[in-house]
Amino acid sequence: MKTKNIFLLIIFLLSVFSTQIFAQNIAITDEDGYTANSSAMLDVKSTTKGILVPRLNTTQRTDVNSPATGLLVFDTTLQCFFYYNGTAWVNLLSTSDYAGGPDASLFTVLNLEGDTVFAVYPGGV
Repeated sequence: MKTKNIFLLIIFLLSVFSTQIFAQNIAITDEDGYTANSSAMLDVKSTTKGILVPRLNTTQRTDVNSPATGLLVFDTTLQCFFYYNGTAWVNLLSTSDYAGGPDASLFTVLNLEGDTVFAVYPGGV
């Protein structure tokens, strides 16, 4: 009898945790019934709010241990966004290597309709 109960407990736990283990994408929204786009790991949808990335001062940013390539933070000391390119922190507002011009965005987040939700331009956000 104990073996059967243990087996049922294991089946129950696997069924509960399998939804967490095999989740394909996540939607963060305040809209009931919204489903995450199947091509996105994380789908953030809002018409009244933005995304707040981690805020670190310059010392905290440069002290990040083994930053992942593509890590994005806002430097509160310098009041600008930085990303880690795999070897160094790069200021997103720096236009020294950017050939897109002042009206082209450096970084853009679009919604499902293709509208710009958030964009960083050489002159500001």
